[in-house]
Parts: sequence; C-alpha cells; structure tokens
Amino acid sequence: MTVVYAVAVGLLFAIGCYQLLGRDLLRIAFGIYLAFNGANLLIMALGTVPTGAAPFAQLRPPYVDPLVQSMVLTAIVIGFGLATFLLILAARLGEARSTLDAEVMRRWRR
Repeated sequence: MTVVYAVAVGLLFAIGCYQLLGRDLLRIAFGIYLAFNGANLLIMALGTVPTGAAPFAQLRPPYVDPLVQSMVLTAIVIGFGLATFLLILAARLGEARSTLDAEVMRRWRR
C-alpha cells in the first residue's frame, strides 16, 4: 500500500509541476491544486502507523492518527478555497483582458 501512495503522490506532484510550467492561467491554477492534493496525500500516507498500538483505541493495523486526518481535512478546505480564488481571478482576468496567457499578461507591466 505504501508503494501505491508513493506512486500517487509522485504522479500528482509531477502532473502539478508540469501544469505549473504552462502559460495558461487555468492550467497553472489546476497545477497548484494538484500539487496541493499531492501534499495532502503525502501527509495522510505518513500518518499511517503500520505497527504498534493505535493512538486512541485497540483496532487492527494499519492504524491512522486522527490528528493527521483533521489536519489534512483542514488543508483540503483551505486548498478548495485557494483553488476557487485562483479560478475566479483567472476568469476575471480573462474577461477583462480577453486572454489567459501568462506571457501576454507579463508584457502588461512594461
């Protein structure tokens, strides 16, 4: 199971970084969201205790620390808010300037 988590985290980070290198603002927002979810999955995978006793009750292994789950749940909510803000910002910029190309937007400052 650890290998599956590692592969999933690696894929999410790789796809997120690839999207961040693009010029389209929607792709950049999607890349940030994917990398954020990869970080959440990494934290969840690290919160699993494969051996030993459960932190709060006697259950069968693998145990999951509830503190990690609550932190990731909070991070998911924050990530959803961030993604919503980025998408609305990209939509407003696209509406106002008629483009979502980051390279074109970079020239506006000059």
